[in-house]
Amino acid sequence: MTKNAREFTLQFFYHYQLPRLNEEKNIGKIQEKIEDFKDTIELKLDKNESLFVTDIVYGVIENYDKVEEKLKEYVKKQNFNRINKTDYSILLLSIYELGWYKKSPKKVVITQALDFTRKYGNPETASLINAILDNYSKNELE
Repeated sequence: MTKNAREFTLQFFYHYQLPRLNEEKNIGKIQEKIEDFKDTIELKLDKNESLFVTDIVYGVIENYDKVEEKLKEYVKKQNFNRINKTDYSILLLSIYELGWYKKSPKKVVITQALDFTRKYGNPETASLINAILDNYSKNELE
């Protein structure tokens, strides 16, 4: 899938504060929020990208507790509380895509996660994000 779709999804999660969005279980309302958000940003999505965004958003919300639990396993306790909202969204999106969605090459997911960290998050945490995703992929996917 394209980088635009991942970037849109990341921005959507950040904007709606994913933990709070997780409380919304009405699929129609979530889709409405996705459509409303499309009107507020410059990224334009084609039909396939829009389907990817919908799949990922619903998947993360449906599996939020499991994905977050898995993320916490790979982040040292003292670091978890220091992860900013952007890096948290990047990690949650990536862990879900690697471990549950499983349709994207892991190298692409990790590379784009690092690109997003440098672009939107704290560039100094890129090595932490890389280590977390690398450890996760080696321990859970191989």
